[in-house]
Amino acid sequence: MTSKDAPRRPSPPASATKGAAVEQPASETDSRSFSNLLNSVNDFAATVGSRIVSPRMEEYVEQLQNDGLRHRIIRTNDALASRGFRDTSRSTVRTLNDAIYYPVVYTDGDEVEHFAAPFFDTVGGSEPFTVIEGGHMAGLALAARELKERKVLQPVIRRTLAPVQGKQLAEGDRRNGYRTPLIYRSEAATVIIHYTPNSENSGTVEVEAESNTDGSRILGKKWEVRFA
Repeated sequence: MTSKDAPRRPSPPASATKGAAVEQPASETDSRSFSNLLNSVNDFAATVGSRIVSPRMEEYVEQLQNDGLRHRIIRTNDALASRGFRDTSRSTVRTLNDAIYYPVVYTDGDEVEHFAAPFFDTVGGSEPFTVIEGGHMAGLALAARELKERKVLQPVIRRTLAPVQGKQLAEGDRRNGYRTPLIYRSEAATVIIHYTPNSENSGTVEVEAESNTDGSRILGKKWEVRFA
């Protein structure tokens, strides 16, 4: 069903938007910019209330008591390095629910600070349950900001957008495009992020969130993004 075919719904009362992420009418594509692509990680973390646990991934790994998690991080970093993600100098480690994540910056002649952020379950699991790359993270940061502007409370934003289970990685890369969207589950929703690069420092990102309870749309919005 297209947005033109969908029946009109009455606007929810203001009190409803404060405690729950509610569906809003589709709007035209907005334009947003990030002075630095890595700022999208900071924006998302601030909006959902993600806490810093270590300024550097290496320091975090050194003090880890969990040998299984340490080995998973090391294996993942090796796999990311084989794809050109090698700069860990700004790999701030944050915690979000039972997960930790950090960005690793692409280094193979890329002027834009493109990155990949693996998310690990600190309780169990064999690999990172999802990996979010730069353009997709920009969309996630904008989606979190959008819900905040609707007066949705921070715990609800976190339950709606914070990854807890991976469903599908985005296959492809920022230069040539992605063949598949990134899909993961949060506590409250299934989140789908499409990113289409337009140039080295711009692209189109669309974020959809559908309720895990009844499949209703919580969020569906598209942005044109630019970053340095």
